[in-house]
Amino acid sequence: MLHRENSVRVMALHALLYCERLYYLEEVESIYVANDRVYAGRTLHEEQRPSSDIVERIESFEVTESRLGLTGKVDRLMKRDGQWIPYEHKTGRCRMGDAGPEAWESDRVQIAAYALLLEEVTGRTIEEGRVRYHGDNQLVKVPIDDNLRKQALNAIDRAHELSIQPNRPPIVSNEHLCKHCSLAPVCLPEENRAVSEGSYKAVRLFPEKRERATVHITGYRTRIKKSADTIIVEKFNAENESVVEKIPAHNVESLNLHGNCQVSAQMIRYLARQEINLHWFTGGGEYVGGLQPGGPAVQRRLRQYEALRDPQFRMNLARRLIQAKCESQLKYILRSTRKNQKLRGDIDRSIEIMRTLLKKIEAAESSGTLLGIEGSFARRYHGIVPRLLNTEIESCLLPQGRSKRPPRDPYNACLSFLYALLYRSVRQAIIAVGLDPC
Repeated sequence: MLHRENSVRVMALHALLYCERLYYLEEVESIYVANDRVYAGRTLHEEQRPSSDIVERIESFEVTESRLGLTGKVDRLMKRDGQWIPYEHKTGRCRMGDAGPEAWESDRVQIAAYALLLEEVTGRTIEEGRVRYHGDNQLVKVPIDDNLRKQALNAIDRAHELSIQPNRPPIVSNEHLCKHCSLAPVCLPEENRAVSEGSYKAVRLFPEKRERATVHITGYRTRIKKSADTIIVEKFNAENESVVEKIPAHNVESLNLHGNCQVSAQMIRYLARQEINLHWFTGGGEYVGGLQPGGPAVQRRLRQYEALRDPQFRMNLARRLIQAKCESQLKYILRSTRKNQKLRGDIDRSIEIMRTLLKKIEAAESSGTLLGIEGSFARRYHGIVPRLLNTEIESCLLPQGRSKRPPRDPYNACLSFLYALLYRSVRQAIIAVGLDPC
């Protein structure tokens, strides 16, 4: 058995046996993302009530045992005929074996780990555990034998091995496990498979609907404060009359302040505790900075910094970024002019230059060369875009090329504002997967 400096949570062993990468993200890098399945599990445990049949005594029991390097809280601990029986409650369905309902391997190991803890604390041998599967209302008995104890000890050892290594385990080979995993938006299994397997057709694993909203607040005479778990937005009109809007904090993913909105120190601390991102923009739409709660995990930062020390890695990353942007712009031009042969004839020369520039990206050897290619490409792209706009719109809305800091027309002002929002979203996504946006 390994020497243990830190305790492993028993419930984390369930994640370990489901997917080692999931265990590493949650327990080592401290990334937690709750989906509907996670919330359903929490609700189930909160709603459980002691039953009055077959048991003499019921307790909720939390145990920490340093020798095993394990800590855990048993869902239910029941005593029958002088024997302690640990219980686990699961929202899903049991495994159907040849002899009938069975517990899944991860559930068997989890209940065995609870048994090991109880044996250390009570000095008694735990002979049996039980798992209640609420998906099909099955109660499965799990005999605690030497073989299952050995499986649990091996899982504990593996958990401690992963806890001290700097690199994430690979994604699982069984892609079906990823479809219901709450951490798929952070783990990015489909993107990893697409890169490593080449011809693999990725499936989008992100939820169809975002659970929480992005809130934008504008106005120079606006104050943001808190009351209990509610965000209070107070605005003053021209007559100095106060208009108050209340927003439940649990519905908010990020708060975006535009202009000189006033936010209280209590509000900032509250947002940090609730892990709600806070971003500041100027009145003109330029991104100023943001508050991203939570401390970074050392392991993933080390991997990021090591990668950025490699000049070849940096250039490859830059090439792929510039190429993706330029390809997207060219595809938009081609798609928008497909049915307008007259316009296509007028811009054929620019399209050919853009295609030539695309080919030069792969051969670029320096960041300066890449930036020059990107600039040349962007000039031609923004020279074509005004010709794609509806001719009936007001002339003041037609852009004269790309301008910024400051933008010289309403079109460029809108474009700069949208780029600032995109920057905020990308920055927040980078932080969500545990990287340093700098």
